[in-house]
Amino acid sequence: MAANNALIVTDIDYDKIKNNLQSYLSSQTDFQDYDFESSGMQTIISLLAYNTYYNSIYTNMASNESFLDTALIRNNVVSRAKMLGYTPSSARGARATLRVTLNPSSSPSSIVAPANTLFTSTINGIQYSFYSMDSTAFTQNANSNYIANMVVREGDPVQETYNVSSVNPARYLLSNENCDTTSLKVTVQQSSSNTNSQIYNLNENIAASNGNSAIYYLTENNDGAFEVSFGDGILGKQLTDGNIVRLNYNVCNGPTLNGTSSFTGPANIGGVTDYSISVASRASGGSNPQSINSIKFTAPRTFQSQNRAVTIEDYKAILLKEAPDLQAVSAWGGEQNYPRVYGKVFISAKPRGAVTLTKLRKQELVELLREKNLVTIQPEFVDPTYLYIVPAIGVEYDPTITTKNAGTLLSQVENTLSTFNDESLSIFNSNFFTSELTKKVDSIDDSVKAVSITTLMQKRFIPNTTSSTKYNLRFNNPFYYPHPGHKFAVSSSAFTYKGYTCYFDDDGYGTLRIYRLEQKQRIYVLRDAGSVDYEAGVINVNALRITGYNGDAVKVNVEPRLQNIRTFRNQIMQLADASITIVNSKSLLTEALTTSVAATTRETASTETGQGSNILTY
Repeated sequence: MAANNALIVTDIDYDKIKNNLQSYLSSQTDFQDYDFESSGMQTIISLLAYNTYYNSIYTNMASNESFLDTALIRNNVVSRAKMLGYTPSSARGARATLRVTLNPSSSPSSIVAPANTLFTSTINGIQYSFYSMDSTAFTQNANSNYIANMVVREGDPVQETYNVSSVNPARYLLSNENCDTTSLKVTVQQSSSNTNSQIYNLNENIAASNGNSAIYYLTENNDGAFEVSFGDGILGKQLTDGNIVRLNYNVCNGPTLNGTSSFTGPANIGGVTDYSISVASRASGGSNPQSINSIKFTAPRTFQSQNRAVTIEDYKAILLKEAPDLQAVSAWGGEQNYPRVYGKVFISAKPRGAVTLTKLRKQELVELLREKNLVTIQPEFVDPTYLYIVPAIGVEYDPTITTKNAGTLLSQVENTLSTFNDESLSIFNSNFFTSELTKKVDSIDDSVKAVSITTLMQKRFIPNTTSSTKYNLRFNNPFYYPHPGHKFAVSSSAFTYKGYTCYFDDDGYGTLRIYRLEQKQRIYVLRDAGSVDYEAGVINVNALRITGYNGDAVKVNVEPRLQNIRTFRNQIMQLADASITIVNSKSLLTEALTTSVAATTRETASTETGQGSNILTY
């Protein structure tokens, strides 16, 4: 037998390491019983194998943690991102716009409500604080009313004070969890005897700073806390002994207050006790601290953008960095839009836990981008459009090889749909592949013998019930249309038109029609209600006055030409109105059945209106 006088050092599995050691010992005669399980030699071999295994795991882990792509520990991810000049975003407090009407006893020329005016909102018995971000001036309008919008931000104010000393240097920490760094105000007082103070601003352009710049730097340290640092006299003004650093910021509750629309005001606003409040824009924009995966995804892209918005990818990277409340962003140039609009970049963003951005949040993001994009380019936000996938799922199972009944399997299929919707869809550029969903359902249980899935595409719109309105529904996927004259590619939910309960269909030649049912027969109320482009996947509804509809919207369904369905630009796909049938493969009897399963569990359903500007967003 050939001697094995060399160890194999590339294996990191424990059993393989142990076998390699035994193989090596087989080539010598000094030590025996190395292959006898109860021997002392075998114990030593096991100990050596374990030690080698631990070292290989440690070395592999240490190597992985040295790179941003493979690091798993937050401290290491933050440290690697810091090398790219990237600081993770903190938690953010939700913001709302309140429409405040003051009713003073006299008629002053103006009334000023100071910044940090307190409003409260109570959810589940817990009271949360909202403070106005700026002072607000109320002036009398033509109707002798004092009305103004006040932007309020959730969070409790905190101040931390540090004395500057070269003998006992301090670390200027925001020591509270869930601090909102967007609310941070850094002030440096000259000394305890000299109350003159100077406001320092966050450094965003190191090339524009010098030794006299009143700037500070913000980083996340190894303990997960945010830390403020100052210049060295070359890149930023240097602090001197005796200075007093004050850090004022809010401690917020992240996304908890998103959607809040009920607020209670203080005893008086600007000294006026008689006032009323309405919500112009409900609370939005609240978010948790940036996650590890988000840091790993965003940091290199932000480094590439160099904090300027030139390319489409730059816009995405900047928004994902500066606005952690956004789950996904899609952008495209005006020259790619339909119709073309030169000099603009269109952006569509999906917020976490919601369907669309509020008007206030859009304005904030536009202002953010204007500081970074080309002067000649105007950013414009448009809402995402939703394409709903309506699956009909049939499952055959063998009851002889499982203890589960059909009802249990049905519940598992419903949970699978919800998980698939959240993980594989629900963002931009997420396409639907029937085979992927089939695999998910098939793997539910060994008793599942066959899975069949057919789908419909669905668009929804909220009709204008007071006047005639046109509607443009873009599926952006071709319809099933095997030959001219193939009828009923289009179907819909019920709506009220001219006093009848009606539905949409098509004549097979590209004309949309409206019909009602009389003894199960289709009676056409309007034979030219619009057009159907089977190849482009577009339905245009002529100006109609629909006076009523069932549910939240009118739903229009079509059968796709291909079961694999793709999204386009600002389109997001969601599963909805699914039907599930569980069949016993032995008796071929249906044992469980459900319809209208909504997989859109995390957001409310989105609908489209009949406004003509919608064409820009498709």
